[in-house]
Amino acid sequence: APSQPKASYLLQFVQLPFRECTRNYQFAPLKMKPSAEQLAAMSDFIDSMDLMNMPTDDGPAEALNPEETYNPAVQMYDQAVIQRALHPDEPLADLDPLVANYINPSELLLKRSKPLVDTLKELFPLRVVPKKGKRAAVDVFGAAQAANKAANTTADAPAAADSSQFNLSNLMGNKVTKVGSATPVQDYLALLGAKDEDNLVRASNELSNVIIEFVATYTSGSLDAFVEMVQTLRNETKSDQPAIFNDFMRRLREMIDEDPAERAEFWKVIVDGKLGLVSSQESASSDVNDAAAASFLSQGSTQAGQVKPATTMETEDDDVDFDDL
Repeated sequence: APSQPKASYLLQFVQLPFRECTRNYQFAPLKMKPSAEQLAAMSDFIDSMDLMNMPTDDGPAEALNPEETYNPAVQMYDQAVIQRALHPDEPLADLDPLVANYINPSELLLKRSKPLVDTLKELFPLRVVPKKGKRAAVDVFGAAQAANKAANTTADAPAAADSSQFNLSNLMGNKVTKVGSATPVQDYLALLGAKDEDNLVRASNELSNVIIEFVATYTSGSLDAFVEMVQTLRNETKSDQPAIFNDFMRRLREMIDEDPAERAEFWKVIVDGKLGLVSSQESASSDVNDAAAASFLSQGSTQAGQVKPATTMETEDDDVDFDDL
């Protein structure tokens, strides 16, 4: 914490990140227990990279002491400003060798740790796991339509097939940038189908927020859209990132338990559809065992047996996108 001189006034500014700056990265748990040999090798490697007893002309000393080490970024900036002010037409000089040493690993450390690095490579063999690709819906349906077009080679069939392909391509070809409340499932699947981006975490968080908003603003009507959103989120995340759905489900149940008399029907459809936590039996990446998943589903809303029937009435407020779900 910053120190404050006595008998003085100050304004302390602390810059906080926005919610949009948060990045939640989910990693599957490591299904392994290191052996004694592996632990010993890693311990030796860490000791070999010790900076507290680096050999110098005056004996062992601490390397990169924070009180004696300059910030290379600041030094480079200051050097560039001075160079431009005094010699505006000359190219920028290289960074001072003393400062450049701060950003490069010590040759002594690299040489000392090389045998240990080779040992670690042998004890911890790594292999590349190919990422499961997702095909966009337009690719799947487009192939089927192409086959139908070849089978029905009549005079009018080509025009009809081309028209169908054109409409589907237009629908799926529109650039989707986020999951909206009007067509959340379609938006979510479109983002997951993007060939050059990995949108699973971001798109899943956006769909989760849409579901929460749906529950918060729900008054009456069918819950089919709610079930479809939850089911889609579960199906798309349970294989690689089940923690995304499990965290969302815990959040949803807390919300339902805040007002069980009004929201118990949501939990009822979750129980009926078996849409509870993803267990380790369903996904090897899940850290929830079967007993915990079953307990979570059975301990739902305390008012689950006293739900008001869901009707098919439509609200009169046309400005809310959820009415179109």
